[in-house]
Amino acid sequence: MADNQPLVYTVREAAARLKVSPWTINRLIQLKELGSIQLGARRLIPYADLDAFIARLRNEQDPLEAHRG
Repeated sequence: MADNQPLVYTVREAAARLKVSPWTINRLIQLKELGSIQLGARRLIPYADLDAFIARLRNEQDPLEAHRG
């Protein structure tokens, strides 16, 4: 992790990073697809969890699969 990388993201920040809506982030959290922590009333997504989610998506997608008949 880079020194300037935050330890956690808010739901809105995570949504902005992935270019999706906050609703999508909350749904991923509900489905246990994306890890998060509760701090008081705030829901936060650790950088490591967001990074792992992206890596998992990369590994699950086979670019050749879309071109097979």
